[in-house]
Amino acid sequence: MKNEFHNEVTATYRVQPTWISSDAPNPLSWQSAKEWIKLQQALKQAQEAQSSISVIRAGVSTFNEMYDTPQCVREAMNRRPSNSPSTWPGWYSSTDMISIALGASEPRWVNGCWWNERENYPLQWVNTPADVARIQVPDWGSADIIHRMLKSRERWRQQCPDEQPARLADILDITVPGRGLVPAVCYPAFIDLGIYLMGMTHFLTILGGEPKTADAFMDLCFELSTSYVDFMLQQRPEDFSGLFGLGGDGTCMLSPDLYDRYGARWDDRLFQYVCDKHGLPDDAPCNLHSCGPSSHLYKQWGIHPRGRNIAMMQTRLIPGQIGALRASLPHAELQLTIHPPHFDIMSATAGELRDLLWNSALDAGQCDVHFDIYAVVHCVEDLWKVERNLQVCSDVIPEIRAALVH
Repeated sequence: MKNEFHNEVTATYRVQPTWISSDAPNPLSWQSAKEWIKLQQALKQAQEAQSSISVIRAGVSTFNEMYDTPQCVREAMNRRPSNSPSTWPGWYSSTDMISIALGASEPRWVNGCWWNERENYPLQWVNTPADVARIQVPDWGSADIIHRMLKSRERWRQQCPDEQPARLADILDITVPGRGLVPAVCYPAFIDLGIYLMGMTHFLTILGGEPKTADAFMDLCFELSTSYVDFMLQQRPEDFSGLFGLGGDGTCMLSPDLYDRYGARWDDRLFQYVCDKHGLPDDAPCNLHSCGPSSHLYKQWGIHPRGRNIAMMQTRLIPGQIGALRASLPHAELQLTIHPPHFDIMSATAGELRDLLWNSALDAGQCDVHFDIYAVVHCVEDLWKVERNLQVCSDVIPEIRAALVH
């Protein structure tokens, strides 16, 4: 799939005050839809009223409204039906649901996130192909965790009958250069499932030293991922024309050889499966994801078996490496996360931040690149740096956009 450049540079500015904790209730604990909605509105107002950061929020909101979305994406969003999505609080992630069905403890809700138990992985006992063969793919229709989720969704639907039914499968948007938004179905990735099911250390040890066990486990995870998502799609069918979920959060920890064997090979197999199962065309767009520093994988991305389908790449920005990344993925939207420790805008000077944005945009070809900028601030006394850096971004992004290659 060859995309034309849309010639647009975008950016999102995010503020993360580390001293602020969230006491928001567990979304699974709601009883009354009306009371839950009122509670969420009150919590939002309380957050906006915090004197220490309220003066910054308006500037951040203005910046993001101006620069966080390509024009082609805005146009696509405006063309969508005006029906509001369900406000159902939701449930655990797909990866969590698969893990719980296999015996994992349920994660805890802390500071607005799910936190998993680090000592109780359901398949940490697996060491051999024979061990893998003993594991049964759950009957999703009979799983207790599934029944609880569907029951919660149905109670919400009864209390909010005017809303659209809540989605059960993850349908996420891919930004396709020159085209806009494409809805894509997300299947849990092998690398992420393996970490959730075995634990990171044991899983990576299996990948690196026990290839027969790793191959058998990858086959099992493929059945788990595809059967779970397809079951959810049966409960509520969805329209999609792309595939979301190539790569995975943990792919940054793989060597190039392991990536080829357990990352790219999984992606290729999953793409073909979705084409055969759901009728996606051979040129359907995909994302590719790797959360952490991944410059050692850029060459592998350039020879990815579905490289021509990769329309959006999400990864950490490594200063000085964006030219190599663009060379590997010449037609993709690059979504680059600027975050400590690889670049901390709170410890950088204004000039260093300015140079990073300009140099990275130039190295990316001044087109189809998005900067996801995190200001991680540890004390109230440093809020002036947040404002200073926001001003730098507000100056630089329009300069870059004005100098775009046409």
